[in-house]
Amino acid sequence: MRGFFFRKCDRCSGTSIAPGHESPEDPCTQCGGVGSYSVSQLEPDIVFACGISDALDIGEYNALSDGNKAALHIILSLGFVNLAEGTNSKLALWAMFDENSTTRVNLLTLLAEAQNG
Repeated sequence: MRGFFFRKCDRCSGTSIAPGHESPEDPCTQCGGVGSYSVSQLEPDIVFACGISDALDIGEYNALSDGNKAALHIILSLGFVNLAEGTNSKLALWAMFDENSTTRVNLLTLLAEAQNG
């Protein structure tokens, strides 16, 4: 689920040509001659909210308090969710689903897939 949100390369300004060169035969070394990065290349802990939704165990979801369900709905409404250590989204999800839960295992798998491409 990577590569759908792109950011222009800072070094070549999106031209894909190495700074100071005029030929496409001299590609930018920072972006590999592409001219952009996917957000996941820059932030490997970002996942799509639909991946989080798919990771939910329905029984564990149903067992959440109304407050936790509301917080989860806010997280899912973000579209992209940063699951880096210390982020509010990750802290909230880890508080909702303990380390032995199916949802936590699924979220860890989702995060590993995002980090490894």
